[in-house]
Amino acid sequence: MTAAPTRVLLADPQIAGRRETLGMLLGDEFLLTVPSDFGEAALTQAARDAEVIVAHAVPPAVLTAASRLRLFQLWIAGVDHLDFALLRRLRIRVAAAHENARTVAELALAHVLACGRGLALGDRKLRTGDWSVGRFKAAPGSVTYGTTVGIVGYGAIGRAFVELARGLAYRILAIKRHRDEHLAARDGLAFLGGPADLPRLLAESNFVMVTLPKTADTLGLFDEGKLKLMKPSAWLIVVGRMETVDEGALYRACRERWIAGAGIDVWTHTPPPEPRLPSRFPFHELDNVVMTPHCGGWSREAVGAQIDFVVENLRRFRRGEPLRALVDLELGY
Repeated sequence: MTAAPTRVLLADPQIAGRRETLGMLLGDEFLLTVPSDFGEAALTQAARDAEVIVAHAVPPAVLTAASRLRLFQLWIAGVDHLDFALLRRLRIRVAAAHENARTVAELALAHVLACGRGLALGDRKLRTGDWSVGRFKAAPGSVTYGTTVGIVGYGAIGRAFVELARGLAYRILAIKRHRDEHLAARDGLAFLGGPADLPRLLAESNFVMVTLPKTADTLGLFDEGKLKLMKPSAWLIVVGRMETVDEGALYRACRERWIAGAGIDVWTHTPPPEPRLPSRFPFHELDNVVMTPHCGGWSREAVGAQIDFVVENLRRFRRGEPLRALVDLELGY
């Protein structure tokens, strides 16, 4: 007897817009449904029979009403917006879609190059006809070849960065939850330490790349004290979550030149409800800050890869196989 199709609710407009593609890839073993609208009432009604919900986020009432729900599959990598206490209470498994690490790493490398070579400042000035930075005047920056980069939060993004940067002969220091000499040797790192080794990394690095997730342990980790451990000539590159950095302290560090400056892709509130500057601190006024609009994880290739990831995880779920990128509901990532 043929098993009934797995009932999957596509619970936000972005993923629902790919229903046809998902249907072709998944076939008849899955029944894909879309709510009549994406308000809480319609989502709650549609979720009652769902075994899987695929979305970026849904209201808590939707999860509570989904009595048959066995998997909440995100189509993005970030999970800091989730209600972990509720998910633990309901015993719902959550999987992310970690297929944008290379895309984020590429943007991080772009920030290293843009900061190190002064690209943003040169661009800004030349748009006004000002040639004061560049060949004919002051050098806008330094070659980054062979520089020391410290990666705080050595996971998929960090590993992708190391792979991308091999041709630039960067000396890589890294920090993760636990020291791992075997992993350091395998990936060609100069050093891979634990949290207690962060001061060493900050003191030695010319670029400090923050890829940390937002958790109770990482909130505000980069405070004034940590920033003052960095070299005055060093740059902070933030591509994880801005909540891991004291935003006010970073602004002062850049304005008062405790550090050389910063490259920032992530902001505390993104995207904002209406067009506005990304921070309550005027980073946009500083010539030593490169700003991008939380675009590190987004590319045509990454979106396609994330859809493929979701499809593969749904197939694994259907077959009872181990799921990829399960979220630890205790650790929060």
